[in-house]
Amino acid sequence: MAQRVRHVPYWQLRTVCTLAIALTVASFVALVPFERQAFAQVAAPPSKADLDAKTEGLKTALAQKRYGALAADIPPKMLALIASQAGVPVPELLKMIESQIQAVFSSASIDSFDLLPGEIKTLPTGAVYALLPNTVRMTVQNKKAVSTGHVLAIVDDGKWYLARVSEQQWHIFAEAYPAYAGIEMPKEKMEFLK
Repeated sequence: MAQRVRHVPYWQLRTVCTLAIALTVASFVALVPFERQAFAQVAAPPSKADLDAKTEGLKTALAQKRYGALAADIPPKMLALIASQAGVPVPELLKMIESQIQAVFSSASIDSFDLLPGEIKTLPTGAVYALLPNTVRMTVQNKKAVSTGHVLAIVDDGKWYLARVSEQQWHIFAEAYPAYAGIEMPKEKMEFLK
């Protein structure tokens, strides 16, 4: 008996792949006023070595096809915002995201994931960030695709988080992290190879 392959619409696949690669979700739980939050990031930002360790961890997880492990790297305020908007607790949302990731990667796989170092910068708000050039080669429903863009490395509560924020998701990210709203993200591209 032939196994039925579930068709995933392109828009849903792109959205979930974006989540899986950087798991860019949003959150609006700001327990500290904006000014204090920005000052705290300036006072004790994590080091470049911390960022390098974070990016190596992401590359290792993807190389080992541990796609579900990516949910742990969702920036917490983004996660809280989406949970709030969906009306579910954060742990339940994480389970839903992990389930979506597994569904996507049942018909897709990452063939290679290149993430280059980027310069750590500070915005006028005091927010510390880096844009890391990124190329992902994947197989989606037996078709080869290449996605190029940037992973945004941000600091939250003294830790680096990695997010690949699409143009459509930027407003959610900016709501969750207003201190980072001034970043100009380069456009990402995705093309299917013949």
